[in-house]
Amino acid sequence: MEWKTAVCHQAEIAIRSTKQLIESVSEELFSKKIHENKRSLGELIAHIAVICEADLHIMKEATAEEMNVFYQRCNVATKEECLAALEHSFRVFQKELLQAEDMDHKTTSYWGVTYSRAEWYIEIIAHLYHHRGQLHTYVTVLKQETDVTLFE
Repeated sequence: MEWKTAVCHQAEIAIRSTKQLIESVSEELFSKKIHENKRSLGELIAHIAVICEADLHIMKEATAEEMNVFYQRCNVATKEECLAALEHSFRVFQKELLQAEDMDHKTTSYWGVTYSRAEWYIEIIAHLYHHRGQLHTYVTVLKQETDVTLFE
């Protein structure tokens, strides 16, 4: 399996199970927090929904101001909006990855970290899996029934 295809496959696993987790929770719980200093369930879901596309912008050296504009434009609140944004964000990521060339080309984020394109794609996958794990924890702590399989 080619490297890009493998990365897309791992992203698909994360997206599929994240969608199932989102679908398993009631929108009435979106305001709930499991810790006072952390995001609410809805805020976490909204963040996850745009991770792929947001991280691509960061990879392309978007400024902090440009990222703020992006996040304001992608303001999602309902379960339906979050699911649609998640799907859109993944499709943008998938298209970008499969068309990418020069995987050794380095770019720098607005906070100063420099990675090659290959490293950025790995970072995006890690970011997805990290927040999917958080979402699973939220769902578990909020005692929501879920039988979502997190790994193949």
